[in-house]
Amino acid sequence: CGPILGLICGIFTPVLSSLITGMPGPAYLPSMICELAVYGLLAGAMIKLIKTEKPLVNLYASLLTAMIGGRIVYGLMNALIFRAGAYSIQMWMTASFVTALPGIILQLLLLPAVVYALQKAKLA
Repeated sequence: CGPILGLICGIFTPVLSSLITGMPGPAYLPSMICELAVYGLLAGAMIKLIKTEKPLVNLYASLLTAMIGGRIVYGLMNALIFRAGAYSIQMWMTASFVTALPGIILQLLLLPAVVYALQKAKLA
């Protein structure tokens, strides 16, 4: 979809999820909006910038860049704004990589398959 639509989706997806399901809760919503907005922006930008002859390499490079960038923004937002003074590098590492490991693995396994299926169906 590109960086602009990715950014918009990243902003509105957690808001809609919160309104519909109550998750994320109000305390987590602002930092999650920032994190997911960066995911969408970076994924959309990187998929347009990275042009190797291997589409799977392009996809994984874009996905990994977005995942790392989003987690960095999540940590910075928590350290500087949302939990200033009560947030440490250890908390960030645990939340961003240890606790999130199952989600990271699922994203790395499922997202390329979903993109491939959408492309094959000519929907992406």
